[in-house]
Amino acid sequence: MLIRHAAFSTYAGPQLTSLRECSEDEIRTLLFKSPPKTCPLDPVPTDVLLQSVDILLPFICVMCNASLRESVLPSSQKTAIITPVVKKPGLDPDEPQYYRPISNLTFMSKIIERLVTEQIQTHLKQCNLMPSVQSAYRKGHSTETVLVKVIADIIDAADSQNVTLLGLLDMSAAFDTVDHEILLSRLETSYGISGLALQWLRSFITDRTQKAAFAGTCSTLTTLLYGVSQGSVLGPLLFVFLLVFLPDARNISSCDGSLFFLRFYNSSLISGLPCAFRNPSLLLCSSSSTKNRFCCLVNCLSEVFSLILHIRQL
Repeated sequence: MLIRHAAFSTYAGPQLTSLRECSEDEIRTLLFKSPPKTCPLDPVPTDVLLQSVDILLPFICVMCNASLRESVLPSSQKTAIITPVVKKPGLDPDEPQYYRPISNLTFMSKIIERLVTEQIQTHLKQCNLMPSVQSAYRKGHSTETVLVKVIADIIDAADSQNVTLLGLLDMSAAFDTVDHEILLSRLETSYGISGLALQWLRSFITDRTQKAAFAGTCSTLTTLLYGVSQGSVLGPLLFVFLLVFLPDARNISSCDGSLFFLRFYNSSLISGLPCAFRNPSLLLCSSSSTKNRFCCLVNCLSEVFSLILHIRQL
């Protein structure tokens, strides 16, 4: 299943048109703040790089800023090694469905990604482009903030003697379903990322390659046509960009005497699908009569059925 095109909200405020070059001090701080993981594709182990940072920092700074200035991520930094790992202890290692693919990328590619991510997040914060209750891949937010909000809304509805329905939907292999052109269109249309900044993001998500490694054997290199890298720093944030709605789409009325209100938690569905399920977390509250509440429930279940049919046709 691939995430297809949908109508996007239009943003007309300040634009992020280019990426700022960073100082040696900024890059040094980021090097030591980043997890010191090493990928087989790294020219030197990460711990050796950090031990020699005083010597290597000027060269690292030139390389990072060249990428930001020229809006290109080198192809050498766009290759991943996929390692299958059993999801949890006790599962049968002979069953392929019990494995989770872990994507391993070069250390320097993640450093450049973090430089870009910080600038994008600054743009989002200054322009107030992320919904206040979006919790996925966001500083200061977690599954706890989602649970607190859901429980608070359910309690409020119960205190008002309203009917409450919580629908939780999930997508399998969600990161692998992203269409690059649709994502880039969304970034420009809904988030004001354009020009050289958008050009760098295009370079980041396109022409990526990967190979699988297992038991000392590697597969041949494969070019990815869709998706964002799960092992990357920027990939999860880009996935949220594609799926989360802007704040002006929060409230949706469906039936007379009822109110569907959406709360934007960890998004994993397609914008443009049936209105009550544009987000995996849906709260349905009704202050009408029992008959109207029942009608709301029926209509909601009808939208779920339509959603399932829509997905099967993709």
